[in-house]
Amino acid sequence: MQTGALFLPPGAIGSPPRPRVLWPGTRLAYAYEVYNATTPVQATTSLWRGAEQVFAAAADTLIPPPGGDRRFAAAGGVKLGEGLPPGSYMLQVSATTADPKRQGKSRIAEQRTGFDVR
Repeated sequence: MQTGALFLPPGAIGSPPRPRVLWPGTRLAYAYEVYNATTPVQATTSLWRGAEQVFAAAADTLIPPPGGDRRFAAAGGVKLGEGLPPGSYMLQVSATTADPKRQGKSRIAEQRTGFDVR
């Protein structure tokens, strides 16, 4: 299982991306794709400032679509706190699923993207 990009880069293809700058109180929307999941996926979202986790959402259970397509999209949103101090942050989405080939084992994929709060 792999996750795809959380954000599409701003600007035209081939141009350098602009920094992602957000303000306290902003709703941060994100989207991602899950690949090769054959069992339900537990997806968790968290915000980090350096090594400090500043927010963790409850896990969402994602059910792969029926049929042969083992790729599906998911999305979510997080409202940044009004008192969130300025600085560099990381949004992380972790996806965990049981590995049917290895009894009792899980597969984990994580995707991160950075942004600044001013």
